[in-house]
Amino acid sequence: MLHPHICVGALALLTSWNALGQTCAEANISPQLGTETSRWEELSRSGKRLVLETGHLHSKGLTFSVRCNVADGSLAWSDSRGTRTYLGATNTGQAATSFSDIAHQKISGSVHFHADANWSLGGRWVHNTIHRSIQSNSQAEGYPEHFQFNDVSLGVRYKQALSQHLKGQVDYWQGRILPGQSNVTLPNFAPTRLQLGSGRSREIGISIGNKLGENDPAWTWSAAIHIRQDRIEEGSPQALYKGSRLVASAVQPAIGLRTSQFIAKLNYAF
Repeated sequence: MLHPHICVGALALLTSWNALGQTCAEANISPQLGTETSRWEELSRSGKRLVLETGHLHSKGLTFSVRCNVADGSLAWSDSRGTRTYLGATNTGQAATSFSDIAHQKISGSVHFHADANWSLGGRWVHNTIHRSIQSNSQAEGYPEHFQFNDVSLGVRYKQALSQHLKGQVDYWQGRILPGQSNVTLPNFAPTRLQLGSGRSREIGISIGNKLGENDPAWTWSAAIHIRQDRIEEGSPQALYKGSRLVASAVQPAIGLRTSQFIAKLNYAF
């Protein structure tokens, strides 16, 4: 379900393109498929690793983009799903091994303003929704978590023609992750909402693209590699209840998330 602030952001971006409509030469719609390596860590305040998850996810997505004289912009949606191996510990300190089912959705909007024919400077906003379900094993009972947070970044892009039709592009983003939340149902406790701290993000992407066929210039293909690193700081303590009785408190540990993603796209210009 799209949240109101997502719709407002999308409307604002589309309105800005409408204002630049007479200077825009091309619009593209781009379905994509991909695969990614995902690494998730949870760390204590002292830096001790509490949880390590690694695995592979499969992704799909859709991007709408426009190319204008003064700026380029895009709206994108992606969905990555799969499993990660879980290495952690029980409440009694025993080592625990399991796996987690992961679903990570992103909705993003970005604008790049041209500095010259090759370089551009931009800004990006991303809304992240992560559903993580830790499976039970013989040592401990699993539980589901639902994370939501936004990140805002500034970036630089370099584009270069590699041959008559083959084009290359490099993107770099760096920014801040805004405080978010995690809805979690711990075993034997009432559902609760944990706070996520603020954080930082970095991402680099390298892509190439070419015409799909000589007789149909509207269709092109592109392939890209994206490497991203997120760090979210520890949240604030929240009360845990059994029924209406306050029995304990919990805190969301610091999170480190690293992904390496390969994406293949088809692009249709209209």
